[in-house]
Amino acid sequence: MDETRIALLRSMGYSEKAIELISRNANLGEIENPTVTSKHSGTCGDVMILYLTLENGIVKDAKYQYVGCAGLQSTGAGLVEMIKGQPLAKIEHITAADIINYLESIPAAKYECAKIAQNALHKALENYREKVSG
Repeated sequence: MDETRIALLRSMGYSEKAIELISRNANLGEIENPTVTSKHSGTCGDVMILYLTLENGIVKDAKYQYVGCAGLQSTGAGLVEMIKGQPLAKIEHITAADIINYLESIPAAKYECAKIAQNALHKALENYREKVSG
């Protein structure tokens, strides 16, 4: 990522951690044959798709795709970092505030992006519960 964009993200209120996740496209992509997926759209029109591979109640792999802004990219990347390798019991109560805290700072105007990521996770877990009880 070029220095102009990095400087702009800093001036907007993104932390170095968030900028680093954005600049390396961390966790961005699709998992072939995931255990479960979910899709969530925000009121702003941004969309996140979350892919999870689960084994024995543990998140073995996670990736996301998005159509939206840097806020959604940073919160999607941060969420995936938070949940990889974690048991379902530990991630099922993750909130938008937890994602924002993990990132250290994003602009207040982008807090809805963390809510989109939270809702994508909760939908994925709901889809998983339906799948295993089905």
